[in-house]
Amino acid sequence: MADFSFTQEFDLDQAVEAHAVFSRVAHSKSNPRATFIVIFLILVLLSIGISDDKFPSILWGLIWIPVCGALSWLIIWPPKRLLTLGLKRQIVAYREQVGASSESSTYYFKGEEIRVETGTSTETLTLTDLYGWHENDGLLLLYRAPKSYYFIVKSQLDSYQIDSLRQCLLAYTGKPFRGW
Repeated sequence: MADFSFTQEFDLDQAVEAHAVFSRVAHSKSNPRATFIVIFLILVLLSIGISDDKFPSILWGLIWIPVCGALSWLIIWPPKRLLTLGLKRQIVAYREQVGASSESSTYYFKGEEIRVETGTSTETLTLTDLYGWHENDGLLLLYRAPKSYYFIVKSQLDSYQIDSLRQCLLAYTGKPFRGW
C-alpha cells in the first residue's frame, strides 16, 4: 500500500451513521428469519389467549395476525431511526466524559501500519492486529476489537487511496467483517 495520511473532522451525523452500520453488521450473523418466526408464533399464541367471545375467531385472526407480524418485524429488523434514537446525545456525553476536545482525527497509513491520532490518544496498529473491517457506500469501519472501531468517511479519500486500503485489508485480514 502506498503511504498516505489524512485528517478527518469529527462529524456527529457520521458517527451516528457509523454506529448504525456497526449495529447492523454486529447482528448480521444471527438468523433473523428463524427469530422472526419464533416471535411471531409467540405473539399469535398469546393473542389467542386474550381473544374475546364477542369477536368471531376469523375477525380476530384478521386483526391480530398482521399486528403480530408488524411487531415481530419491528423487533427483528428495527428501522435505522430506532437504532440511533438518542445516540447523538450519548456520543456528545461520552466525548465530554473522556475529554475528547479535538474535533479531528489524523490517520497515517504506512506499509502494514495504521496510526490514529486524536486529541486524547494515539494508537498504532498493524493490519494483522485488526479484528476486522466493514465497508458501505459512505464509510469504512476498521474494528480494533469486536465492539470498538474507527470509522473513515470515504469522501475524505480519493479512489486510489480507497482501493489501495481495501486491497491491503483483503490481503492482511481477509474478507470483510460480517458480524460475530
